[in-house]
Amino acid sequence: MPIRTSKEVQAFFKASTFTRLGDGQTALFWEDGWIDGQDVSTIAPYLHQRVPQRIRSKQTVSDGLQGRAWVRCISGGLSVQELTDFLHLWAIVDSIQLSDQPNKTIWRWTADGVYSAKSAYNMLHIGSITMPGHRLIWKTWAPLRVKIFLWLAMKCRHWTADRRARHGLEARELCYLCDQGQETIDHIIAVCPLSREV
Repeated sequence: MPIRTSKEVQAFFKASTFTRLGDGQTALFWEDGWIDGQDVSTIAPYLHQRVPQRIRSKQTVSDGLQGRAWVRCISGGLSVQELTDFLHLWAIVDSIQLSDQPNKTIWRWTADGVYSAKSAYNMLHIGSITMPGHRLIWKTWAPLRVKIFLWLAMKCRHWTADRRARHGLEARELCYLCDQGQETIDHIIAVCPLSREV
């Protein structure tokens, strides 16, 4: 059954996996990363564009290597860049031997090559910036509703006047409590005279 996913998910999966080549029956010659973890579009990008999409999405590695059938899939005359890619790909593919073992999909982000949700989560958040103080909020003894309120306050996610104005909604600029400063979450919690008195 074909599974429909967004392009971002497909790109993440493609970047996170490669194929350890066995019999070449399930790996696609033009699309999958079966050449030392790389795909043909990375090794020979100009040549990859000369192959029709219907062939790229169907031709397996075993089909492509049998009698060098992959060569016959290239359409049209080749430019100098495409010819260079062709010779480079020929040199790599010519030395590859298939075995009787089935192909194996390897997950790049774990030592054993097996997928785990934790490794995928860590890779999706590898460049993210952690918010200082988050442990203080979630480890406190306060009720959950207070923790959520504080978390949203630290992330500036409460629907104060400044946030409503940013979203194009009707907003009164001054604070409803003191009528002195602009209504922001920082003002309400830390600066507003009425809040400080309470």
